[in-house]
Amino acid sequence: MKKNEADMLEVLDLRSRRMGLKISQKVLANYVGVDVRTVRRWEKGEVSPSPENWGRVCEMLEIVSTSRVVADVKKAIVHRVDYLLRTSKDLTLDDILKLMKLFPYRPKS
Repeated sequence: MKKNEADMLEVLDLRSRRMGLKISQKVLANYVGVDVRTVRRWEKGEVSPSPENWGRVCEMLEIVSTSRVVADVKKAIVHRVDYLLRTSKDLTLDDILKLMKLFPYRPKS
């Protein structure tokens, strides 16, 4: 997995958070379901956890993941816009164009 900036900031603090909670690398590795060497590599910043593993790490270490919060906010906005588009009879073409600028179409590469 490629490292994104938000997750890297969280990974850099992973060791201090784990140690602050007095959780060993072995306990964290067992909870997440990975080898203890993987946890060491995360803490060194050599690799980033997969999204699934990052979720488990966040649960164990009581971390609010920035990337998860951003994803949840985006999802809520998209649902709200979808609701407005389906229910509002007063939307003008200008309103729709403004919404399209907020959420430009970006094909996945």
